[in-house]
Amino acid sequence: MVIQPVGDREIYLVMNVYGPQRTDEKLRFLDSLMELRDSHVDVPWILCGDFNMIKSLSGKKAEPEP
Repeated sequence: MVIQPVGDREIYLVMNVYGPQRTDEKLRFLDSLMELRDSHVDVPWILCGDFNMIKSLSGKKAEPEP
């Protein structure tokens, strides 16, 4: 979505994402985001959502035992 706040000359690209859960699709997802960013270099970008990624293994919840 492209927005222009009232009284602001700047337009902004606002994007909400839900990243893939499958590991093999995550790199493709990130590549797609970078391609989109590169095609809109003159527009400030607001990106939010759930990337379905963790920074380190310590951030991962343990799976419950069956």
